[in-house]
Amino acid sequence: MLKVFVDREKCIGCGMCSTICLEIFEMSPAGEVHVKEEYREEDTSKGEVPNKRVRVFDAEDSCPVDAIKVKTQKS
Repeated sequence: MLKVFVDREKCIGCGMCSTICLEIFEMSPAGEVHVKEEYREEDTSKGEVPNKRVRVFDAEDSCPVDAIKVKTQKS
């Protein structure tokens, strides 16, 4: 599994992550990025996704302010 974190302090709401990885990230009407409900943990900025969702790494790499972090978690 992969752990996904969105740093709300850094996020500028550009939408790059949701463009690249729409299956994991979505933009709220207020312009904030959220982890989609099916992958969400205790709040909208954290989630756990299957390892097969490799585009989440592309979203992390493309964030212009380094607000997305993806970490590999042992099962």
